[in-house]
Amino acid sequence: MEQKTKEQELVYKIAREVDGKVRESYSGRGMFSDTCMGIVCDNATECIEVAGKLGLRGSKTDSMGLSVIVYWESIPALEDDEEDEEELLDCGYSDKEEKQIEDEEEIEFEQEDVCPRI
Repeated sequence: MEQKTKEQELVYKIAREVDGKVRESYSGRGMFSDTCMGIVCDNATECIEVAGKLGLRGSKTDSMGLSVIVYWESIPALEDDEEDEEELLDCGYSDKEEKQIEDEEEIEFEQEDVCPRI
């Protein structure tokens, strides 16, 4: 794996401060398969504010369903041939996300039982 730049190290620091997950390789809207680094988090505003205080500007955001990713096109992705580029570091859903998914699955199950068959 290549040596991390100062900006790439900042992404890890920001993620720790906002309890986010680093995405080492992300291709945002309009990036045409180019990749960069980002942070998947619950509060994009907090993440952007922390980044700004550390001197990291120029972020963009995309919705990730239950969360959001804050990413910087100017910070190149960390490529590692042994890892899937879609993998999130410290993977997994937060407790809040897991509960919401369970609730949605339970609602779908209940609706299937209630809906009349034609």
